[in-house]
Amino acid sequence: MYVLNTRPCDSFQPLSEALADAGMPCVHLPLLDIEPMAVDAEMMQKLQAIPQMNAIVVLSPRAAELGLAYVQSSRVRLADDLQWFAIGTSTARVLQQAGFTVTTPALETSEGALQLAELTGMAAGTQVMIWRGRGGRQVLARHLENQGVILTEVVWYERRQPSQLAARWHALLSRDGWPDRVLISSGESWQQWRELTQHDSIRPELWVLGERVSEQIRGEAHALHWGTPHIRTVNRLNPAYLLELGLTVPPCASMTGGVHHPSSSAGLIGQTQ
Repeated sequence: MYVLNTRPCDSFQPLSEALADAGMPCVHLPLLDIEPMAVDAEMMQKLQAIPQMNAIVVLSPRAAELGLAYVQSSRVRLADDLQWFAIGTSTARVLQQAGFTVTTPALETSEGALQLAELTGMAAGTQVMIWRGRGGRQVLARHLENQGVILTEVVWYERRQPSQLAARWHALLSRDGWPDRVLISSGESWQQWRELTQHDSIRPELWVLGERVSEQIRGEAHALHWGTPHIRTVNRLNPAYLLELGLTVPPCASMTGGVHHPSSSAGLIGQTQ
């Protein structure tokens, strides 16, 4: 009995360790790899506008890391009243460790960010920069533009299917068997999981970040005549929050099926980044 943590390599560890300590071992199988983008002339032109920004919205831990690395190496001067927004506690933690005060929505998605009065109440002409990865829905960006916000988007990385994903999955199955729960944090990760496991993708209980992705999964499962998936929609993938929801198992099940504590390299499938 174990949880399959499908988060990328830069954000899986705290959650896996917290769940394992609570009696639910985790195995890591990243469904998406993150490839940093080269800083070309177009991107450099956008980055030169950082000193004029009133707010920076950061959509992922990797975007935070890459953006802060640029700011520090280039010695960019930030506005004294610059506001920082992070979509998720893991992203906020990266910014906070750099010394910034960060606002984070309760629902760790772009839809959740739209519930923040600090964002939705921004006046026309406010200069906002979004740090993100390539792809994904642009609901937050479009909403801000409709408000009259002057928006600059910096794409720091792109997501790719990890190499030998299928081979790693089959190795995991041979060693540990089927997971009892799978964490799905985005529509893109769901698409990878669905392609990898086909109709068996709804076999475990799915812990899904946000109602939008949950509805996507239900709709696709129905259209494909796979049945009704067992979904628990969560607001965030924060360890303490998930434990409050009751993600526990009897102590006797904590090490069955050959699953190891995530601090052991044997419990990490595909941690190559």
